[in-house]
Amino acid sequence: MKNTKVTIIGFALSLFLVTLFFSACKKENSSGSGSQKLSLYLTDDPALFDSVLIDIQKVEVKIDTSEEHQHNDHFGDIDNDNDDDHQDSDAFGQWIDLAMTPGVYTVSNLRNGIDMLLASGTITGKIRKVRITLGTNNTVYVGGVAHALTLSGSDNLVYVKIHGEDEQGEHESGDDNNEQHDSPIGVWLDFDLGRSITLIGGQYYLNPIVTPFCDAKSGKVEGKVRPEAAHAVVTIFNTTDTAMAIPEHDEDGEYKIRGLKAGTYSIHFKGFNGYSDTTINNIVVVINDDTHVPTVTLHN
Repeated sequence: MKNTKVTIIGFALSLFLVTLFFSACKKENSSGSGSQKLSLYLTDDPALFDSVLIDIQKVEVKIDTSEEHQHNDHFGDIDNDNDDDHQDSDAFGQWIDLAMTPGVYTVSNLRNGIDMLLASGTITGKIRKVRITLGTNNTVYVGGVAHALTLSGSDNLVYVKIHGEDEQGEHESGDDNNEQHDSPIGVWLDFDLGRSITLIGGQYYLNPIVTPFCDAKSGKVEGKVRPEAAHAVVTIFNTTDTAMAIPEHDEDGEYKIRGLKAGTYSIHFKGFNGYSDTTINNIVVVINDDTHVPTVTLHN
């Protein structure tokens, strides 16, 4: 009787340990194991052009489904972009198409907190990269005159590496231990027109610089600069980061800058039409929060 009791207890203990093991594995592997809706949003870090039109023909994402390393957020850091040109897959993942409307987008309109849904789809696994295929119908308007934008180099592919800090879930809480793994994912792509367009020998060239960010895992700064006649340009900076905004051309002069890392910044307001510049310091940016800057008035 005693041996039977011991056997039953041993069996129950073994069953408990096996159940605990599989439960732990399920929890550990839950991230990326289910299908998730992915949305890519496009926004602009503006430049001093009348407008910029970018021809976007295709958007893909590289997905890592390997249980061995898909939970390693930096596994894809050593993945060379050139190795991905016109390839469907490699050891770092497989490329899948996202739903989008090919065409010419006025990217310069996506400023001061405005964004647009660029592409979407359903994925299973870890996002490693975004690949954007550009067409040749790219244009920049300067002083009311249209200029063709020639793609720099011989390729029309733009790559953007994605990390966990760039992804936002529907119920984003900032808690790395939350288990909202199957909620929709959002990633914002900041097209830096100022650094992407250069003028060489009378010809404008396009070398796209696109930076990803998560709206809920970054900070925002907003305010107003007056008067409208100053046509001010706003630049926020510290020792590691710089971003720019062109306020709305109206009497309020509202501006908004997104995708900032936490830290202390200075803001430079550059005036035109005879208006003087000014700089304010010690602007504290907090993650997932709006920093409101007092209204600035430039003088001539």
